[in-house]
Amino acid sequence: MISYLQEENRILLAQLGGQPKRFTDGQRVRLARKAKALGRTRLRGMATLVTPDTLLRSFRRLVAQK
Repeated sequence: MISYLQEENRILLAQLGGQPKRFTDGQRVRLARKAKALGRTRLRGMATLVTPDTLLRSFRRLVAQK
């Protein structure tokens, strides 16, 4: 069963039409923190604008900066 948020993300992805979306540094930080909390397995089951590997790589960079 697809959740509302997953379906909403799929619609947004379709609206982007394959064009890359650029996030600000602040947005990357927020997404990375949420991605880490969810974990790679859950992220792979969701429709996301970026790959789980990219989200988790952003989190590793965030931790390395501290």
